[in-house]
Amino acid sequence: MEKAKQALLSYFESGCKSDKRMMLGLELEHFITDRATKRNIQYSETRGTEYILNCLLPFFTDSVYENGRLLGLSDGEISLTLEPGAQLEVSIAPKEKLIDVLSAYNRFKDIVDEVISPLGYELTTLGYLPHSRVGEIELIPKKRYYYMDKYFEKTGKCGINMMRGTAACQVSIDYFDESDFIKKFRCAYVLTPLFELLSGNSPVFEGLPNKNPLIRKSVWRNVDEKRTCIVNGVFDDDFGFSKYADYILSRPAIFSVKNGVYSPTDKTALEVMREYGEEELPALADHYSSMVFPDVRLRRYVEIRCADSMPPERFMFYLGLIKGIFSSSGTVDDILKGFDVREGDIEDAEDDIALKGFSGDIYGVKASRLADRITRIALENLNEDEKNIVEKGLITLAY
Repeated sequence: MEKAKQALLSYFESGCKSDKRMMLGLELEHFITDRATKRNIQYSETRGTEYILNCLLPFFTDSVYENGRLLGLSDGEISLTLEPGAQLEVSIAPKEKLIDVLSAYNRFKDIVDEVISPLGYELTTLGYLPHSRVGEIELIPKKRYYYMDKYFEKTGKCGINMMRGTAACQVSIDYFDESDFIKKFRCAYVLTPLFELLSGNSPVFEGLPNKNPLIRKSVWRNVDEKRTCIVNGVFDDDFGFSKYADYILSRPAIFSVKNGVYSPTDKTALEVMREYGEEELPALADHYSSMVFPDVRLRRYVEIRCADSMPPERFMFYLGLIKGIFSSSGTVDDILKGFDVREGDIEDAEDDIALKGFSGDIYGVKASRLADRITRIALENLNEDEKNIVEKGLITLAY
């Protein structure tokens, strides 16, 4: 077997959790905007995002620099990183309890608000820029994003929109073995159209009113068909770690890094990994796992990536929904048995609800009816406190 593939298989296998406790990780992206004008705050402007990160330094124990520019902070529980257009992403270390996720998020928000509020800024949780347009947004000084930006100019029409204009809510869930991964991965794909609809939070697109609840999906479909949206073969009988590794290795690498020097390349990830020593392959496995962007992604966890950024009550509803579904193997099995879904069916459902919203059709079921059904199923697997969190967030949805 190729050493590169074996490195990826070992990487995926290392993610199997032997204690059978499913933890939840949250990554939420924010725009930092001017409170009065809603203008997006950029990285290098006076009192911009770089300035803000430097003001936040005393609150954190670790920092990340590239070429002398501050790009990230962490303290073990919460980590701050920047997306290409200076969207501020908070990553919260995996938690078992929903309330612990909310507590960590509130701590993050209190810290950041203390710094940005006196500047007249605020954190904005939307799926797309609320006021500025992507042509006005600079890339942060991160080499990875520079090469991705150039690459996406050749692969689709919306790379600039995705990198500079979108903000997401991503939830990670644990898997216990390969079989458990396959079931959760497929179930997440089956529910992707519903998750996208429930999280739709992009009232503006390029400065104009937007009525498409799946506008982020429309953007992602036009970025790079080789690495976004649906993993080919996810419903095939032989799908598993091996087939997902093949998917990653066959993708264009975009760039390679040698001794800290970035170089664009036309090679695949496999071809690039063959050029490195065996001791370097584990780190490359992690890197190339992060260089594909499907709606559901495998790393050392299953990452559900299809939701818009949302304010706390809504993302806690969403997080509770995911916990209620994926914490029960019986519920996952029932959903997979209840819907005989292929890749094209997912895209058809997305197309219909993009036009009709909750009146649209998902696998022969009205979207609003499916939302009610899946929510009821999820609530059955939550304790009373968690049910209250989900029900509180549910009232923020109108359908």
